Amino acid sequence: MCKHINKKYISIALSLLLILLSCKKEDEFLDAKPQDRLSTISTLRDCEYLLQNERVFSSNQPYIGKASTDDYYCRANDWQTMEPFDQNIYTWSKRIYAPGENDPNWSFAYRRIFYANTILDAINSIPIGSNDIQRVNRIKASAKFYRSYAFNSLMQIYTLPYDSASASVALGIPMKLTSNLNENFQRSSQQECYRQIISDVLSNIMYLPRKPEYMTLPSQGAAYGFLARVSLILGKYIDARLYANSALSITDTLFDYNFAEPGEVFFYFMSSGQYPLPEDIFHTTFLNDGASASLLRTIVDTTLYNSYEDNDLRKSLFFMEFLGQIRFRGSYEFKLPLVQFEGIATDEMYLIRAECSARMGDVDSAMNDLNRLLSKRYKKGTYVNQVTTDAEHALRLILNERRKEMPFRGTRWTDLRRLNKEARFATTLYRNIDGVEYTLPPNDFRYAMPIPDNEIQLTGIEQNKR
Repeated sequence: MCKHINKKYISIALSLLLILLSCKKEDEFLDAKPQDRLSTISTLRDCEYLLQNERVFSSNQPYIGKASTDDYYCRANDWQTMEPFDQNIYTWSKRIYAPGENDPNWSFAYRRIFYANTILDAINSIPIGSNDIQRVNRIKASAKFYRSYAFNSLMQIYTLPYDSASASVALGIPMKLTSNLNENFQRSSQQECYRQIISDVLSNIMYLPRKPEYMTLPSQGAAYGFLARVSLILGKYIDARLYANSALSITDTLFDYNFAEPGEVFFYFMSSGQYPLPEDIFHTTFLNDGASASLLRTIVDTTLYNSYEDNDLRKSLFFMEFLGQIRFRGSYEFKLPLVQFEGIATDEMYLIRAECSARMGDVDSAMNDLNRLLSKRYKKGTYVNQVTTDAEHALRLILNERRKEMPFRGTRWTDLRRLNKEARFATTLYRNIDGVEYTLPPNDFRYAMPIPDNEIQLTGIEQNKR
């Protein structure tokens, strides 16, 4: 255990603090209503410039689900240094907001939706020529993809886990489909929300490029990957496997971790020259948060860390010892330290396709996908293909590797939500702060976060039960 803090670590910690403070200032800038700036959109190029704004559409994805999982824990003295909002998220409190407090997880997502809607509304009044049709279709498809991506993120946080038996009456979110800030949207049903999310992306895939110019832009690969993710959440395994297969038909590369070069800075798990990883299909990142993304507070869950074999390169690449504790550094993000990757990558597609194959009884295909992935994760010459003919065994192997392949990406929260519906996979989460134990049982109402009080007061929409 470390008794002395290396001066190098102190210097790095101070640098990180400055970065986080600067990010907070940018967040405050984005809190301003953008309608005045957006009213100047008058050309297709204006629309394209806005769609390429990473700060608007790719950064600041909701972190509240990631911060609620069992990927990590915090010691009592570290928990006490968090903001009350993050403390309440960590302990799954029934109330997480101070009176009138803004929730950036909610507001940033709806800001993306507003920008997308503004583009979709504006483009109808922009003069276009016959040669612009393809360009217009691509702009619309991109805006609808970003909007659907934001809608789905909100669904995973502010609504109860999907159940096909109750989806027609269970509350979803307000589906804002215009840029009119004065229009009062009520909460649609979950069924209506997911229908809109899927149809907007599926009906526009052909207008997107197969591969993006930049990894933060929508593409056919990203769209298929997104549909695979959503279909898995809904338990539509035939669809999810089909979409994952389509995504992999465009990009199926897996990076061999045997070729990973050490990062120049200790909190990057690969060297800057190896980013972006060839697995990256759609690059998005989380909002910074005071718990699960904090190098100083976040300690990797012991059970998770111990689940990796010594020859598994993820154990040494994803994690490091810092101040005497195991910390996570395995993010695919490479621009900003401690900002974690939330996007879509080929490893997730292999795991989705494998899980769906196992659930459909196609064990050979399931194990082929799993072994192909793991062969790129173990020290060369040490991995032995896993073999089984039992679909249930294959499914458990795949879910176990899904847990280990994508920590701190947000998928753990969606997995807990969907797998808790199956008794054999149901999980109770535990926290302990100074001897006080907090629990989150399977299918608890607290799997739907409360909608911010100021939104309830402004719109009158129904609040979630907690």
